[in-house]
Amino acid sequence: FASRSSFGVPASLSPLVPHVGASIMCSYAHAQYLKALARNSPKAEKWVKAIAHLDLVGSRQPTGHPVWVTQQVLHGGFAAGPKAGGPLVDWEIEQLEALGCKSRSEMNRFCLTQRGLAMLEVVLEEKRYACELVEETALLAVVAELRAGRPSAANDVMQAIAPFFDELRFYPRLLREPAPVSILVSAITSAELQHGLHAARERRKVLLHKRVCDDFYPLYVELLGMVADTQATETGDLFVRSPDKSRWRAWDKKYRSLRHEVCTKRMRRGSFAKLRELLVRCVAGERIYPRELGLAAVILQGAVAKRGLPGSPEAVWSMEISRAPIASFAPRRVWANLLCSRVSSCPASQGLDVDIRYVVTTEEQEKHGIPAGLGLPTFCSKLVNRATRDTLEGLIGKGVVKSSESMVPLASAMVAAAQASNPDPVLAHLHNQFSHAFMRRRSLLLLNYQSQVKEAEIPWCPRASKNKERSLANRLVAEQLVQLHLRHWPEVTIPNKLVSTLQRLTDAASVSLPLTEEIAADIFMGGFTSKFVRAASQALVADKLHLYRAFYSLPSEAPGDVKSFNRLCQEIAGVPSGVSISANGSHVEASMLLTTANLYALLDAGFFGPEHLQDAPERCFRRAVQLTAHEVAMTDWQTKKYRVKAAAFAWRQLVFFLSVSGSDVPAWCDSAAKTVHGYSAHLWGQQLRRLKDASLGVHSSIPWVRGWQAQKP
Repeated sequence: FASRSSFGVPASLSPLVPHVGASIMCSYAHAQYLKALARNSPKAEKWVKAIAHLDLVGSRQPTGHPVWVTQQVLHGGFAAGPKAGGPLVDWEIEQLEALGCKSRSEMNRFCLTQRGLAMLEVVLEEKRYACELVEETALLAVVAELRAGRPSAANDVMQAIAPFFDELRFYPRLLREPAPVSILVSAITSAELQHGLHAARERRKVLLHKRVCDDFYPLYVELLGMVADTQATETGDLFVRSPDKSRWRAWDKKYRSLRHEVCTKRMRRGSFAKLRELLVRCVAGERIYPRELGLAAVILQGAVAKRGLPGSPEAVWSMEISRAPIASFAPRRVWANLLCSRVSSCPASQGLDVDIRYVVTTEEQEKHGIPAGLGLPTFCSKLVNRATRDTLEGLIGKGVVKSSESMVPLASAMVAAAQASNPDPVLAHLHNQFSHAFMRRRSLLLLNYQSQVKEAEIPWCPRASKNKERSLANRLVAEQLVQLHLRHWPEVTIPNKLVSTLQRLTDAASVSLPLTEEIAADIFMGGFTSKFVRAASQALVADKLHLYRAFYSLPSEAPGDVKSFNRLCQEIAGVPSGVSISANGSHVEASMLLTTANLYALLDAGFFGPEHLQDAPERCFRRAVQLTAHEVAMTDWQTKKYRVKAAAFAWRQLVFFLSVSGSDVPAWCDSAAKTVHGYSAHLWGQQLRRLKDASLGVHSSIPWVRGWQAQKP
C-alpha cells in the first residue's frame, strides 16, 4: 500500500483520478481486501491480485491477458486473474494422473499428440466431456476443425492459445458416460448438495431444547415429586417430613453433574432453584418460614394443575407429549450421512434426476438410527430442492429462484439449446457446451462505453448455422424469459444480466432491438450511446404511451442524436452530470424513463402483451408502498436511499403497465388510494392524484417521485 496517495488512490491510477468514480473504485477494492483479511477469508488473496492490476481497471484486458480469457471476477467487476489458471482443481489432478501428465502445460501439449488427438476425437464423438469455461472447449474446437477438413482454422486457434499453454487449461473434463442434454436445471449439483449438507451447523437453540427435554425436565419432575413427599397427610403443609435420603443423594449427584453443562439459567433461578433451596434446608433440618412455605405450595399446585401429580399417569403422559417433538431428533451430521448415501449413485457434476425426499426407511433406521417414517427436516428439504432438476418455471414455483437476476444462470441450458442448432449432433453438443460456459462469464467493470466480450471474439467460437429453426428457437426462449420476469417480478427493472441474454437471443433470432442496460452511477461517463437514442425514439412517439409521457412530462418528439438525448436527460435530471454520484444517478434514471427500461422495445417486438400484465400494476403498487411504509427505515438516510430508488422504479413500471393495458386508470387510482398506508402514505396519495390527472388530460403541479432524490443530510 506504499503507492497509495493521501486520499486512498494508488499512484498508478493517476490518469483516472479526474473521473468521479476512480477514487471510489480504488477505495472500494482496498476496503474489500481489508474486510476479507479481517474475516480470514480466502477472498483476501484474490483481492490482492485485483489490487495489483488497478492500473488497468475499467479496461477489457484488466490483467493484461487477451479479451477472450475468462477472468475471475470479484464483487464490483474487479478481475483477479484468469479463471482457467491458478492451482489445479480436483478433477484436473485426477485426469492428469490417469493420463500420466505432471502439469497443466504437459497436459495441453499431450492433447496435441497423435494419441491425445485420437482421445479427444473419441470423446467428442461420444459426447463424454463437460466444460465449465470456454477455454476448456478450445482443444475440442481444434479437433472439430480438423474433423471438418479445415486445418487452417485449427491452426488459427492454435496460434491464439499456444502462448498460454503453461498457464491456462484448454482441455475438457472427461466423463465416463455421455453428458445428458436437457432443459431441466438445478441451482446446485449433487456434489455441492453433499458439501452443503456436511457444512450445515447444528442450531444452538435446538440442541439446548433437546438437553432441556432429556435432562432438565426429568430432573425438575423428580424434584417436584420429592417436594410432594414432604407434605403432611393431615394438614397438607410442605416440608414437614424429610425426603428419602438415598433418593435425595442420587438426585443431588445428578444435579451437580449437569449444572455446569446445560440449562444453567433454568437451574439457578425461578421455580427450580427455589424448590431446591427449600429442599436442601429441609434435609439439613433448618427452619423454613411461612412465606416460603406458601410460595412452595403455589409452585407445586401450579405444576400439578398443568402436568398432573408427579408419578401419576397424567404426569407421565404430559412428559411424553413434551418430549414428542424432540424424541425423533437426530443431529444434522446424521441427516447429512443419510442423504449422501441416497445420492451416492448420482453424477456429482449435475443435479438430481430422482426424488430423494421420501421418508426414512427401515433399512436407513438400522444404519443411521433415525426413526423410520420420519420426513426430512427443513434444512435438508431446502438443499434438496435446490439440487433437484426441474424446469425454470418449476424452480421459481418452489422458491429456489427468487429473482430474475438469479434466473439468468439457470436459463443458460435453455439458451445454449437454442443457440446450438446444428444438423451435426456432435457439433451441436460442442456448441451447447460452449454457449453454456460463455453464459457463466461474469461482467467486468468497464469504462468509456466499452462493451463486454462477445461470443464472436472468442477465436474458436463455433460457427452457428443460419436457419429459420434456430431463429425461432432463440425467439421462443427470449419470449419465455421476458414473460417469466413479468409474471413473477413485474415490479423490478429487467436486470442487466437478463438484458445481455435477451440481446444475445434476439441477435441470433435476427430481431433488431435497442436493448439498453442500467449504467452504474459511480462509473457513469457523462453521456450515452446511440442505442439509447434508438430506444427513446421508439418509445416517445408511441401512441400507446400517451399516459406514460403525460405523467412524466416527456416530449412526444424523438431525440435526433446522442447530443440531443444527453441534453434531454440533463433537463429531466435537473443537475449536470459529474457533480456527484447522485447527479450521475439522476441522469441514468432519466435515460431509463426515456427508454422505458426496455419495456416498450420488447412489447413492440411482440415478446409480451397486455395479457401477461394482468395483476402487474397492483403488484408494483403494493411493492412501492411496502418499501416506504416503515418509519424507522425511511428516517435513516442510507436505508431510505435504496428503498426510495426501488420504490420509484416499481412506480415507473406501474405507469408503463397501466399505459399499455387499456385499464380504466381513474377507477384504478381511486381503488388503489384506499389501500395506501404507512409512513409514506401521503407521497403515494399524491402520485395517484397525478396519475389520475394525467389520464384525464389535466395538468398537475405535483412532482413525480424520483429514485435518486434521497440525499445524505
